[in-house]
Order: sequence, then C-alpha cells, then structure tokens
Amino acid sequence: MKMWYRHEGRSKASKLALEILEYVDEHLRGFEWRPRITSIGIRADCGDIYDFEVELEFSPGAFVVVRYGDCDDTERGGICTDSDAIGQAIFAVFEDFRDRGINVLSAMLYDARHEALKTLSTWSGGATHAELVKPRLLRDEWCGRQEYLSDLEFRVLDNRLSPSELNIVADHPSLLNAKLKTHRELMDLRFSRKTELARQGADGSIDQIAINAIAQRCDIADGIRWVANRTVEARHIDLYLYVRDGHIGCEGYDAQNSNFHWNGSSLTLWNCTLPEIAISQLAGQPITRLIEHPILSSDMIITEASSIEIGDQQAIQVNFDQPKRLFCKVSGRSW
Repeated sequence: MKMWYRHEGRSKASKLALEILEYVDEHLRGFEWRPRITSIGIRADCGDIYDFEVELEFSPGAFVVVRYGDCDDTERGGICTDSDAIGQAIFAVFEDFRDRGINVLSAMLYDARHEALKTLSTWSGGATHAELVKPRLLRDEWCGRQEYLSDLEFRVLDNRLSPSELNIVADHPSLLNAKLKTHRELMDLRFSRKTELARQGADGSIDQIAINAIAQRCDIADGIRWVANRTVEARHIDLYLYVRDGHIGCEGYDAQNSNFHWNGSSLTLWNCTLPEIAISQLAGQPITRLIEHPILSSDMIITEASSIEIGDQQAIQVNFDQPKRLFCKVSGRSW
C-alpha cells in the first residue's frame, strides 16, 4: 500500500490522494471543527480497482481509520469516482461524530486503550517487549460494516528483533485481551532471544549454509548486513534468504543442477539413488562425504538420511546439523 503522510505536504501526494484531500476540504466548509487527515493509503489491486485506508485525527490523540474498497462501487451503480466514494465514506464519519459528539469518540478510544494497557500490565513480570503506541477506531466500509472496531497499534519486536508495528483489530474493547494473548508467546520468545544475543554481543545468528550461499554471490559481511537490515525478505530465482526470530536461514537450488535443493538443514538430491546399506551409514558423516558443493562444508554433519520417491522421481533426503554463527548487523561480521 502506497502511503502519504500529512507531514510530507500536499506536494508529495499522488493525484488520487490529492483529490481525496480536496473533496474533504470542500465538504468540511460548514463544520465548526475541522478534523484533519493524517495519512492516506492507496493500494491498486487490479487495474483501476483500489483499496483505501485513510486515518483521521478528530482531536489530539483521537484517531479514526476509514477503509474503503472499490468493490463497494458496484452497489452504487458505478456513479462514484474513486475519490468521491472514499470521500463520502470519510464525510459520513465526520457527520456521525458531529451528531454524536466528540466525547463519544473519546470514550470509545479510552475503553480500547484501557483494556489494552490492563492486559499488558499483567505481563510485566514476563520478558515481553510490547508497547501501546496508538489506539484508533476503525470504520471498514469495504466489509459494509457501520459500527466502529478497535484498532490498536503496538510496538513489538519483528523477525529481525527490531521494533516494528503490530496492529490488532477487535470488534469490541472487551475482546482485545484474547486477541493480545495470541501474540504473547511470540513476543516473549523474541524478547528472550534478543536478550540472550545481546549477552553475547550479537544482533542475530546465521546458518553456516547461509554464509556459504552468500559467499558465492558477494562479500559475506556485505551480504549479512544487507539481509539483516532489510524490511522485506531477500528472494532471488534460485536463493531465498530469510530471517526468523533473529536467525538467518536460506533455501534454494543449484541453477546449474535443479536436482540439488536445500531448505535450512535439509538437503534433497533428486534423481539420485544409493543402496540402502550405504544410506544407513551416512548418519554421523560430514555431508561432503555424500556430495561436494560450494554451499556445503565438512562441518555439516548428517543426522538422518533416507530414500524417497514421489511419482516417478527418486531422491535421497538428508537432515544435518550445522554451525550457527553469531553476527553484528552493523558491520556484518560473523563469528
């Protein structure tokens, strides 16, 4: 979703975002108080089909998000332009709170914030990194819902163990507790992992096979730094580098030999067979005894090996233990 934020100024807004801003300005002329648009998100899903997400600030700290999808236009007989449609949805929210009073909005936001903070306070004895950043109300026109949902933004640790945003939506503030609990185990895991890595002076860990794969393409330190600091995962045609809870792993295949495929600590050799007695003797052996390849090294020890058959294809599949190195995401150094 392409975002525009108020602090960027109107000169940075897209044509469609600018049309929304102008529509709202025009229709707010008769309002005694002027809510403001703080951000506009626009996603083009297919051709001229758009999804919109507009955040409004009614008073300091009082935020409402309006979501709208082009699918709603079919019910209007196609008479609305994109900017008119989302503009009408926004204006309906303005009118609603003008009629009901801003105190109603404040009370709804207070209830959501109150429930979230109560839940987080019960976790204070555990190792959880979670902070409530912004409570908002959500009006989802795309789903045809007229009531307001609780939409809370938290700052938590992401897969790279860096602070990131997590949005949780609940039909009612009383349901936030259950929604938050579904995330607690992962929050605790990442906080504990970050703490343990910090004790060792590291930002993360990385599989040896990932180091070897990076070394085939670029300088190892440059590659680690690039993967560790990306906000999106590194995908190439034959190599996929990923980060899970502070650990870098990879999967891929040999572009010169598609029969060679690996995923984490598992290796599959398609269209390859060995006598069962030979396969049974592989456990405990360096993987390089089975096959030589630039991404494999003798410190990778086979733990399990078997023959598999899928359709008319036979293969040897092995699992192996491998060193897991620590790394610094600033320098890219690993040890």
